Amino acid sequence: DSGRIVLAKENVDFSELCVTLAQEMQLRSDKMLDVSGVEAGIMVEGDELLLMRLVMNLLDNAFKFARSQVQVTLQKADNMAAAKEMVATIINYWNLCKHPNM
Repeated sequence: DSGRIVLAKENVDFSELCVTLAQEMQLRSDKMLDVSGVEAGIMVEGDELLLMRLVMNLLDNAFKFARSQVQVTLQKADNMAAAKEMVATIINYWNLCKHPNM
């Protein structure tokens, strides 16, 4: 064993995974949850357990730092440029939330 992680690649309904985990986390929170921005049926190939850990980490931060509501948005990008633009938008929004007087 060389200590490398072996990925269990499989097709994962990422939309369903995100909504389910967000709903489960909302049960332990006093924050409102909006998952209406999650596009249904987005499939990804990857290790489901690692994808769950990724989403749970993001949601944990969202619920921790949101004032009153967590909004989850998931959209399939048409190409890499569109994906980069979405990531830049998320980062800008996150920075505004952390530093509202910017």
